[in-house]
Amino acid sequence: MNEYYKSSDYYPDDKDIYDFLSSTGAPHPGMVDFLADYGIFCSFKNNKDDIQKYLSYLFLSWPKAGALLEMVDNRDTEEHLTTSDVEIVADMDTVRAAIEAVKNLRSKRDREHYDLKFGTNEVEATITYIYQDTSKTRVLQKRERQVELWVTIKETSLQLRHTNNNATANKIVENFLGLLAEKNNAIADKLKPRYISFDKITSASARVQFFKDMMTNIPDFSWKDVTNIKVGKIPKHFSKNTEDDDDEIDADEAVSKVIIYGTRLFSTNEFQNLVAKGFFITAATWKSEYAPEAPDQVEFVAGFSDPETCKLFGFKATGKYLSIDGVVQSKRDMLPASSAKAYTTRLEVALRSAFESATVQPAATPPPTPASPATTATAQSSKAGAGKSTATIGAPTR
Repeated sequence: MNEYYKSSDYYPDDKDIYDFLSSTGAPHPGMVDFLADYGIFCSFKNNKDDIQKYLSYLFLSWPKAGALLEMVDNRDTEEHLTTSDVEIVADMDTVRAAIEAVKNLRSKRDREHYDLKFGTNEVEATITYIYQDTSKTRVLQKRERQVELWVTIKETSLQLRHTNNNATANKIVENFLGLLAEKNNAIADKLKPRYISFDKITSASARVQFFKDMMTNIPDFSWKDVTNIKVGKIPKHFSKNTEDDDDEIDADEAVSKVIIYGTRLFSTNEFQNLVAKGFFITAATWKSEYAPEAPDQVEFVAGFSDPETCKLFGFKATGKYLSIDGVVQSKRDMLPASSAKAYTTRLEVALRSAFESATVQPAATPPPTPASPATTATAQSSKAGAGKSTATIGAPTR
């Protein structure tokens, strides 16, 4: 935890600790190991609730409380990475001046801490801020969160990537683009990020193909399994009768049936029938094998946080399934930060390629070339010959 925002006006009591452990699903082995660090040894066979109660009565220093938070895998779906492009020509000096202006604007006003790193053509910013959620147990109500923002300079655009696709992250991006426009003498309203969305992908089959292309074309990965999908429906297929409700039920049943087929689910009759009715994939979870670490499998997740509008697209590598003696284990291990970033970067390459393929406009069919007078005359003379075999000009003879 960042000491810059260390709070001293609240200390969790035993009930807070117990509520935290029970509500977040603290792992049984993790709690046993945590107690072992105190010199308290218990068996994995001990009741989980008893361990939670015992642990909640311990005296916890701030480092121990931090270790307890780290032990629980309570990552939010907001930590997915999102990507966008902004059409503007800007050099590193301009980008640097804009991001430092954001830091000066928001640091004291919004109690945000900025850690900036500058490369040759990329800026990496880690922004730490306080987030309060009163719907959670007290120990989790006031928490530090981070937004990681990468700005990569391209020839005619900027590529923006950031975690935590929420109001704070979006406001930081908005402030950055506004100050960038000011530094670059551009019109701020025209600097609108181009996010991944289905606005220009209107058919259900094309939307499904987008997900399939993304999953199958991650560099250095081979697609192994699909473990979960969520589906939505093209709005034009909706009507005012009750058949839509029946379709939704049928869709849920069909998904539960076809998911067992893994990567073969796209070719099943049940899934093809869903696509014919206007259903498409809005989110997916799948496993792929990374060539340098085969046969271990990495789990990826990607999809829309707002499936109705098909916007707020997020993606990330969530964990790894180790292979022991040729058998892929059912327990998912957490990824080191460096590996998670490397895998997610490769996923982004496939994502962008799939999106470009899905949104590219098909080339217009050129009009037929008018026949020359000589060709027309030849055709007419050929038709005039009685009993002679003829062939259509421009088509192969069968």
